[in-house]
Amino acid sequence: MQDQELVALCRQGDVEKYALLVERYQRLVFGLALHLLRSKEEAEDVAQEAFLRVYKQISKQQDDLDFLPYIKRVTSNLCMDRLRRRRTENKYLEHNQEIEVPDYHTPEQEAVKHAERATLRQALQELPEMYREVLVMHYAGGMTYEKIAAALHQPMSIVKNRIYRGKKLLKDIYVKMEGGGPDEMRGYQTSVG
Repeated sequence: MQDQELVALCRQGDVEKYALLVERYQRLVFGLALHLLRSKEEAEDVAQEAFLRVYKQISKQQDDLDFLPYIKRVTSNLCMDRLRRRRTENKYLEHNQEIEVPDYHTPEQEAVKHAERATLRQALQELPEMYREVLVMHYAGGMTYEKIAAALHQPMSIVKNRIYRGKKLLKDIYVKMEGGGPDEMRGYQTSVG
């Protein structure tokens, strides 16, 4: 049964049909939240809240609701809200207590890792949606190509192609953001090789 049919039945009060939508997309929603928040507990909370909010919205809305893009948007917005709150709390904590640094990691190493992760997240956000979606589903959500193809209603060849191109684009964007470009990379390869 297609998402639109399930949404229409939910609007008519058939709660069991919504359970099918939750089952169909729970890994994707959790994976997206986990990718953005980097916390299993918070990702579980966000996934649950996202499905609850979408369910409430289905009963209010009169027009058709495209479920997958809508649940992803709700999930992303909830994650962004939590990240903003987290930043605010961290600023408060930094001013009010000392942070202990583990002995095995220097502050410089932690700062570099944090900057690399932030740059990677930013590069991921700059990818076109069709590439970002499959990369998050596969790498953050742990979904197989087959499951991604089924969830997106796309042939396997399209999914494989998008993952391949998405990784290539992500690498190019990341390298450019880090200050490297094709000319710099050629010079590096020449001097090393």
